Amino acid sequence: MDAKNALDTVDEALRQPTFVLKRHAFMEKYKDEFDDVGEDRLLWAGIHARYVRMVRSHMDTALAHMNQACVDGFSAEVFDAVIREIQTSGAQSLSPEVLDALVSMTDFVAFRDMMGLAYKGQHAPAKLMVAKWRFTAAQIEAASHQAAFQQLVASSDDAWNFVGESSWYSMHMLQEQQECSIDFLRVIAYLDAPPCEVMALMAVPELHLEWDHLCESADILEKYSDGDQVIRTISKPPMPFLSRRETFTRQVVARDWPDAGSHTLIVVDSGDGRQSAPGTVLILSPFVSVAARPVDDRTMLTMHLQFDYGLPRFLNRLVLRNLAPRKLLKLSSAYKKLKDHPAMHAFCQAR
Repeated sequence: MDAKNALDTVDEALRQPTFVLKRHAFMEKYKDEFDDVGEDRLLWAGIHARYVRMVRSHMDTALAHMNQACVDGFSAEVFDAVIREIQTSGAQSLSPEVLDALVSMTDFVAFRDMMGLAYKGQHAPAKLMVAKWRFTAAQIEAASHQAAFQQLVASSDDAWNFVGESSWYSMHMLQEQQECSIDFLRVIAYLDAPPCEVMALMAVPELHLEWDHLCESADILEKYSDGDQVIRTISKPPMPFLSRRETFTRQVVARDWPDAGSHTLIVVDSGDGRQSAPGTVLILSPFVSVAARPVDDRTMLTMHLQFDYGLPRFLNRLVLRNLAPRKLLKLSSAYKKLKDHPAMHAFCQAR
């Protein structure tokens, strides 16, 4: 791979909203340590090292999901050559924000000055940077929500405790965090259905009612745009002798996100100030994220979820651990039953 193609590959990988917002979250987390950039501190070297690891880690992840034609011949050695090229002669073809990210990675003084500007509030906000590029509002919303989640909890695999698995899924629970009073679950499942159709089954109320036996009603209360709406759902009780459960959620569907052919669903609690139906208990959903990626002829579905069913914590944990895989198991068979449904075609044809 020649230098120009390598630069284009780096530019594409580091212009993604996920990275821009992740970088901004990093600056927000550490900016208060740079209240006085007049004298270097030993602490800053460690923060810079974490920044370098973050950039390289994102590059590895981004390259793994980019079109193969874009990354053939790209390697760690090529990336290092790109960095040397930037250090010696600059790189005019790179986006200014990407150049800023790479220079601050390779030059400690540039990094220190960047963090000093962040402390003073003079560094451009992440959403402003992302908005300069051609990303949809749904993609930006999804990236922003996921960046906030990553800032809240540890992201390394060591932070997740094994819960259970079968031939088609695995489940982990985040180690208890002081900031979190409700458990986080991560479920990775492989489904015999295409990503778009899987997302339609989860995000379209008309289809959700067809396959989820616990769902009694699902109504769109507000619609901001295609793929961005507030939905009210009433469900049968998760356990015998309990009341029905009700949720008010804003659901955002980001198409071709985080990579081409993938779909992401972000669910944000929207129950504040809303009146629940008589005889129901309001469910709080501080965080739900579902990413459906194509893998061979199947879908790899990665779901992070946090639900408060209004139960004691040990019962809430029991309900989550049992309901999550049971619902996901139904998606493959639901696809076979509903793949010709008009609502399915409408969702997957919309862009």
